[in-house]
Amino acid sequence: MQSYRSNHKIVEKQVMLILEGKSQGVVDREYALSLAAEQNKDLVQVGQGDVPICKIMDYGRFCYEQKKQQKKQKPVVVKEIRMRISTDEHDFELKEKQIGKFISKGYHVKISIQLKGREKNYKSVAIERLQKICNHFENETEYSKVDSVGTTVMTMLIPKKGK
Repeated sequence: MQSYRSNHKIVEKQVMLILEGKSQGVVDREYALSLAAEQNKDLVQVGQGDVPICKIMDYGRFCYEQKKQQKKQKPVVVKEIRMRISTDEHDFELKEKQIGKFISKGYHVKISIQLKGREKNYKSVAIERLQKICNHFENETEYSKVDSVGTTVMTMLIPKKGK
């Protein structure tokens, strides 16, 4: 969690004060501290600019809410499947099965086909293969367009929210 300066830890003499969602303009830090003390709240620096941006709020509650939000966020897991243009049909089907398992678990799947040597001339075949996979999973996923970066052709499958 990001740490914020509060009350007397704010060293600047002037602060931009935000009170109840409305900007009060640039005021003295002492005046802002006295306003916070009247309301039994804290003066918290929430942004940095030419003049620090400060809010009057309950700092303990603010920290609690921040931690709660952090716990709710689930990291995105990206699984990568690598293939070659010469991958046999049966192996290709096994890769599709593995992609299906990853998608059912809610993972994002990056599929890449590496082109080496003379395979570079058959980029269109690699794009067709990726399109075939994308079409196979079109009901369960959203996918980004098939990109070609150097000798690699890739796409990303992202599970739909409702699944």
